[in-house]
Amino acid sequence: MRTIFLVLGMVIGGLLLGNAQEDLSSYKYIIVPTKFDTFKKENQYQTSTLIKYLLAEKGFNAVYENAFPAELFANRCLGLTSVLMDESNMFTTKAYISFQDCNEMEVYRTETASSKLKNFKESYREAITKSFQSLRSYTYKPTGEETSITVNFDDDVKTLEPVPAIIEMREEKAPEVSENRQTQRVQEKKQDADETAASVVQEKNTVIQEVTPKTSNTNDSWLWYAQEIPNGFQLVDSSPKVVLRIYQTQKRGVYLAKSEERDGIVYEELGSWYFDYYQDGQLMHQTLNIKF
Repeated sequence: MRTIFLVLGMVIGGLLLGNAQEDLSSYKYIIVPTKFDTFKKENQYQTSTLIKYLLAEKGFNAVYENAFPAELFANRCLGLTSVLMDESNMFTTKAYISFQDCNEMEVYRTETASSKLKNFKESYREAITKSFQSLRSYTYKPTGEETSITVNFDDDVKTLEPVPAIIEMREEKAPEVSENRQTQRVQEKKQDADETAASVVQEKNTVIQEVTPKTSNTNDSWLWYAQEIPNGFQLVDSSPKVVLRIYQTQKRGVYLAKSEERDGIVYEELGSWYFDYYQDGQLMHQTLNIKF
């Protein structure tokens, strides 16, 4: 009888595990913190780098918390945050990974694994790697219509030390950030960005209705090339020199624009691109020739 209950328990547990992992497939990104709460330093013992690598090995689209693609920056709920849960004691390193949604609710957790290696770096690597063995390969299954956005990971830094025998892993480390940077909730950054973008777009529309802009022919005939950067593009001339950086907003085809001399808005209208900005109190309206 005890054997029957044991088998039933294993079957039910497997079904629950399968359903839990199915929940992961509805999220497009897994966010990896550059510093976990259990540590004092960023990427301590290379835990952030290791977790991002192991996620990628399972097929997840893993991104660092300070290198969001544009659509994740606009909608934080497209991703889950991987949180390292440390249950270590004096003699054993013990940990598991908790996957939490944009409301900090746990969607899934890996099995807890442990290591008795004395070296902290090696023991965390062994425990985390064992813990990931309970995570199946991932395939993204979108739940609704989404805008297709190409994500560029060319800026991901790859300077990790070679990994010893426990796991072969390419060199990579978490992007460096300022030591005095305060950890901010991504939801707050999204809300601030949305409010700023909406305010600027509304101001632009209002100003254009009330003020007759002065058309500027400066650089109208120059061809600028768009190069993708986080959350937007940088426009370069043939030198090449960066002449303008534009950042995506919630409004399609409207970008916040910034250069060394001026700030404004770049937007598309009837197939043409324009740059509106103020110069000496006068609203300027400049046509751009951009090659994406």
